[in-house]
Amino acid sequence: MKQTITGNKAFIKRTILPMTKQAGITKVRVKDLPALVPGEKDQMELTLDLDKEQNTRFLDLLKKKSGKKGSMKRKKLNLTVFKEVLR
Repeated sequence: MKQTITGNKAFIKRTILPMTKQAGITKVRVKDLPALVPGEKDQMELTLDLDKEQNTRFLDLLKKKSGKKGSMKRKKLNLTVFKEVLR
């Protein structure tokens, strides 16, 4: 399963990358996204390759830190999570 997380560069570096280590995820691709609009901050995109167990551990850690999907806390962090199931 592939999962992509896009968000604030500093938050991704400080919080999300250590969470991947805690969940046991070893295959992580990092991509810097420049700001497209003046006044907007640079963003970072992580692409994770994980299985079901790692996914549940990682999502539990993410919910604990940044709130559930659609919560105000996650909106303030400008954090999006996409999931793609590979067959």
